[in-house]
Amino acid sequence: MASRGDLARQRAGKRPARTPDRAGRERERRDGGASSIELVLLAPLVILSILLVGQFAMWYQARHVAIAAAQAGARVARDTAQGLPWQGPAATAAQGYARQLGGSLLQGSRARAVGNGNVRGVEVVGTAPSIIPIPGLTFRIDETSEGPTECFRPSTQPAQCAGG
Repeated sequence: MASRGDLARQRAGKRPARTPDRAGRERERRDGGASSIELVLLAPLVILSILLVGQFAMWYQARHVAIAAAQAGARVARDTAQGLPWQGPAATAAQGYARQLGGSLLQGSRARAVGNGNVRGVEVVGTAPSIIPIPGLTFRIDETSEGPTECFRPSTQPAQCAGG
């Protein structure tokens, strides 16, 4: 079936130049190479989209590792009795958990204890690896988990935990 443009050309006495393709079908000559141009224009966008999805997945997973490590350290911090040192054991627990879960996914991870008194927690900082290393572009991850300590509060001093 002829298209509307072909019918108009035929009425005007002009037919588009046609050439047979490999299968023997005729096609207009002006469409030759259009697929190559489309591929050249679209292929980099498709590849970039795939890389961006992969980079997002790596950042997202590294963030989850940092959150889990901070929560593990915060549990140690909150469970340590009042009056005992808690900063060192909490940071060590978070760092070990980050290494165990993250491996090379959470690079350069550091853990430090945060809070004082009745609120304790851990902050975990690191970076997610980059699929295509671009100078100056880092995917920094900074997650904190903290919560109140459980303690006995005497009725004479309700704001102060006993033993701390």
